[in-house]
Amino acid sequence: MNDTIRYIWFWSGWLSLLLACLIAIWRGGLPERWGAAILFSAWVGSLIADHITGLTHFKAIVFAIDGATLLALGILSGWTRRVWTLFALGFQFIDVMAHAVTLVAPHLGSWAYYTAIQVFGGYGPVLALLGGSLVATRRRQLV
Repeated sequence: MNDTIRYIWFWSGWLSLLLACLIAIWRGGLPERWGAAILFSAWVGSLIADHITGLTHFKAIVFAIDGATLLALGILSGWTRRVWTLFALGFQFIDVMAHAVTLVAPHLGSWAYYTAIQVFGGYGPVLALLGGSLVATRRRQLV
């Protein structure tokens, strides 16, 4: 994959994650803070795994981290019943399935793999968290 695109995805992803987490901590409720902790932990774990394993097509440890994130978001969604958690859970499910597809179809190109991982597994849950934090802020203002 082109290094420039990887660089843009990396920094725009981390900046959007940090912004969403800061807003969740500052303006969100307890579910949004838990969501921020889950997503931030998953991103840091994946970053460490990327540095340990290198840039290979499929990484079992990242697959495990994404699976654990899916499970944690599922528990959070069942506990809070907030709509944003369902969106985050759905995006994370697509991310985990992208990992699983590469096991079944190893000929899948890295462009499709990284696009699914970055867009659905990266930006999707982060945008859901940001939306949930803004809704929580609005809900508090109306009460």
